[in-house]
Amino acid sequence: MGAGWPFVGRESEMSTIVAALRRPKRAGNGRAEEAYAGVVLAGPAGTGKSELMRHALNRLARGDRSVKVLRTVAYASSGDKIPFHALQRVLPPRAEPFSAWNPVQEAAESLRAAAGGRALVVGVDDAHLLDDLSVLLLADLARSGGARVAVTVRDGEPAPATLTALWKERVLRRVDLLPLSDAEVESALSAALDGQVERSTLARLQAAARGNPLLLRELVESGREVGALAAVEGVWLWRGPWTASPRLRELIRARIERLDCDQRHAVELLAFAGSLGLNMLTGLTSPAAVEALERTGLIRVDRDGDRLQTGLGHPLHGDLVRATLPMTLARTRQAELADVIARKGARRRGDTLRIALWRLESGTPATPESLVAAARQAWAGSDLALTRRLLSAAVAAGSHEAVPLLGDLLVFSGEPERAEEFYADPPAWASAEVRVRLDFVRSINLLWGFGRVEEGLRLMKRAAPAMLASSWRDDLGPVYAGWLAYCGELTAALDVARDLADMPVLSEPGETVRLLTHALVAAFTGRTGEACATGRRAMARMDAHSAVVPWLRGTPVLGPIFALQFAGAFQEAETTARDWHDTMIANPTAWTYATGVSALALGRSARLTGRAAASVRHLRDARRLFREADALSLAHIGAAELAHSLVLLGRLDDARRLLAEARTSEGFTLFAFAMDAAAAAIAAAEHDIPEAVAICSRAAERARFMGAPAWELSFLHDTVRLGEPASALPRLTALSGGAVDGPLPALYLRHATALAAGDGPGLEGVAAEFAALGAMLAAAEAVSQASAAHLAMGKKGSARRCAWRAAEWAALCEGARTPALDTGHATALTRREYQIALRAARGETNAQIAAALGIASRTVGNHLYRSYEKLGVNNRTELSDLFTGPGRIPAS
Repeated sequence: MGAGWPFVGRESEMSTIVAALRRPKRAGNGRAEEAYAGVVLAGPAGTGKSELMRHALNRLARGDRSVKVLRTVAYASSGDKIPFHALQRVLPPRAEPFSAWNPVQEAAESLRAAAGGRALVVGVDDAHLLDDLSVLLLADLARSGGARVAVTVRDGEPAPATLTALWKERVLRRVDLLPLSDAEVESALSAALDGQVERSTLARLQAAARGNPLLLRELVESGREVGALAAVEGVWLWRGPWTASPRLRELIRARIERLDCDQRHAVELLAFAGSLGLNMLTGLTSPAAVEALERTGLIRVDRDGDRLQTGLGHPLHGDLVRATLPMTLARTRQAELADVIARKGARRRGDTLRIALWRLESGTPATPESLVAAARQAWAGSDLALTRRLLSAAVAAGSHEAVPLLGDLLVFSGEPERAEEFYADPPAWASAEVRVRLDFVRSINLLWGFGRVEEGLRLMKRAAPAMLASSWRDDLGPVYAGWLAYCGELTAALDVARDLADMPVLSEPGETVRLLTHALVAAFTGRTGEACATGRRAMARMDAHSAVVPWLRGTPVLGPIFALQFAGAFQEAETTARDWHDTMIANPTAWTYATGVSALALGRSARLTGRAAASVRHLRDARRLFREADALSLAHIGAAELAHSLVLLGRLDDARRLLAEARTSEGFTLFAFAMDAAAAAIAAAEHDIPEAVAICSRAAERARFMGAPAWELSFLHDTVRLGEPASALPRLTALSGGAVDGPLPALYLRHATALAAGDGPGLEGVAAEFAALGAMLAAAEAVSQASAAHLAMGKKGSARRCAWRAAEWAALCEGARTPALDTGHATALTRREYQIALRAARGETNAQIAAALGIASRTVGNHLYRSYEKLGVNNRTELSDLFTGPGRIPAS
C-alpha cells in the first residue's frame, strides 16, 4: 500500500508489534519481563503486512529516541553467493569483505556499531526470500539479544528452517494478520474517497475485497479510472460490473497463463459456475490441479454444512477468464456444467436457474418448464434482466405459464412502453383467463410505469370485476385493495380487503399478499394494533413466498413499516426497515425500485427516531434509486421526504428545491402527505409559524375527509410541536377516544393539554414517554417546552434542568433543529463538571471522586455546587434521577 492510501484499523496488531519490539523492561530483581526478541508478521499476499510493519516501526522510532531502526526488503535473486545479499541496504559499508571464518559475528558487530549505542531494531520485509547468511544473522541477533527483530512472511510460501524455528521456539512472537473487518474497510474507503460511500456500493466492495487492503485499493482505483466508481451528489456509487485496471488485469492474466491444462480447466468451470462442490470439481479435472490452485489462492475451498464448496479467489478472475475465452470453448464449458449438474439431479438451491442459463448460453435444448422455473428463481433474486430473458425464451418455446409472468415482469422492468406493447398484443394463443390478468396488470403499468394515476385507476376499476371472479384474485385482489389505498380511496380499499378476508384463500403466497395489504389499509385507517400484528405475520412469511410473488419486497412492505410507525413502535419500525434494506443491498442484482422503497422506509424511520443525518443519507439513496428505476409514482414522495429531513439540518435551499421538484409529478395520494409535512417544516424553519400551522391543519382536514385518521393524528400533533395546541385539542380528544388505537393518540392529547395549560411537570412526563418510545427529537422538543413553561412560572431551577436535558437529548439527533427546541435555553456543563456530576450520580463520595480525578475534595464540592445550579437540582438524589431516570442523560 503506497502513499495516498489510508492506513486504518490494525490497532490491536500494531500494539502487539510495538510491545514486542520495545527493549525489555526490568523487574525488581533485574531480570527482563518480556520473553520475545521481536515479532514475525504473517499473512496472505495483499493483507497489508508491509504497511503495518512500516507504521509500527515508525511509531516505535518516534516514541523512543533511544532506538535505532533499520529496515529492508528481501527479494529473490541470483545473488545468493554475495554474503548478506538481502541485507546490503542496512549493513554499513566495509572497506574489506567479511571473513570466511565468522561472517555472521562480524556483520552483527557492524550493525551494533552503526546503532551508536542505541537499541537496535532490524526489520525485514518478505523474510521468506532471505539468503542463508541473512537468516543466520537475524537468528543470531534475536537469540543473543543483540537486536530486536521484526520480519514479515507470506502465508503458503516456504521459509528457511532457521527462520521458522524463531517463532516455533517462541524467540519471535508470531502475529497472524487477518483480513480487514467490514468496519475497517468502510473506514478505509471513507478516508480514501473523502466522502460517504453508498451502502450497496460499500457492501459490494466489502464482499469483493474480502478484507484484502491491496485488492480493495486496486478495485477503487480501477473503478475511478474507468468511471464505474464516481461521486453523485456527494455520495460514491459503483455502477456496472467489476472493472480491473491494466495493472490488475496483467497480474491476474500472468497468474492464469502459468496454469497447466487441468488447472485452467478448473478455473474456466468456476468462472461460469461461481461455485462447485469439491468432489465435483476434482472429478471434472484432477485432485492435484485443485490442490495447486487452492495453494496459490486462485480458488478457495469453504465448508458449507457437510459439503466442501470451491470458488474463485476473486470475482475479477472469473470476469477476465470469461472475457478472454473463445466463444466455442465458453459454450463447451457451459454445456459441460449443465450436463453434470443435471445428472446429479439439480439438488441445490439455484441449480435450476444455473442449468437453464447454461443451456441458453451454450445453445443446448431446455424445456419450457425448466425455463419458467428458472425465471421464477431469477425474479426471486431480483435479477429482472435475466428473468425477462428466460421468460421470453419460454414464451418463444410455447409456454402458456410464461405469458402472465412476463406480463407481470414488464411492469417492473422500467420499460413501460415495451410493457404496453405486450399487453396490447399478447401471443394469439393466450387464453381468455390470461387476458384477464394482462388487462388488470396493464392498469398497473399505467399507474406505476407511466405515472398516469387517474387513467390507470379508471382502467383498474373496469378490469377488477373480471379479475375478482377469476383465479387471479388470490394475488391480484390484495393488489387491487392496495392500489385503491395508494390512490387515496381508503374506504373502497377497506371494503375490498374485507371481502377478500371472507373469501377462501387459494394459495399461501396469496395469503401473504393479502396480509401485507391488510396491514397497510388497517394502519392508515387507525387500527394500528391489528395492522402491526398482521404486518409481523406477513414479514415472517416473506422469504417463503417471494420466489412465487417476487414483487412482494417492493411497495407492499411499506404497510408493515407504516403500521409500526403509526403505532409508536418507532424503534421496531427502524429495525424492520433496516433488515429489509440490508437484504436488498446485499443482493448485487436487487430490484432497484424495491431497494429504493426500503431506503425510503429506513430514512423515514430514522427521522422519527431523531437521527436526522442518517435519515438524509437513506432518503438521498431512495431518491437516486427511484430516478434510476424511472419510478415516477414514488420519486416525488422520496424528494419530499428528503426535503423534510434536510430542513432539520438547516439546509433550506436544498429543501425548497426538492419540494418544488416533488410538486411537479402526479403520484400516490396516500403518500403525498409527505409534501405537506415538508412544506410545514420549511415554513416553520423560515419562522412563519402561522403558515406552518395552517399547512398542517389543512393536511389534517384532508386526511380526515379521506378516512386516514393516522395521518390526521400526525398532522394535529405537528401543530402541537409548533406551539399551537389549542386548535388541535378538539380533534385530538375525538381521535383518542378510539378512532386510532395505540399509545400515540393519548400521548399526543396529553402533550397538547399540558402545553396549553403551561404545565411544566406534565410536559416533562410527556417527554419521558417519547424518550421511552425512542422518539428522541419529539422528547427533546417536549422537555424544551417544559423548560419554557417552568420559566414562565418562575421556576428557574426546573427550567435550567429541563433545558439541559433538552440539549442532551437534542445532541442525540445528529444536528437536528426545530422551533420547539429553541423555546428552552440550556446552560451546558463543562467537561470537568460533567465528569464529577456523573460520578456523584453513581454514588461516589467527594473524597472518592477527588482521588479518582487527582483533585482536591473542596474542588469537587465547588464543581458540584455549580452543576446543581445549572441543572436545577438540589441534592444527589435528584442528580441521580437526572442521570439514571427515564430518557437518562448519556455518559460522555
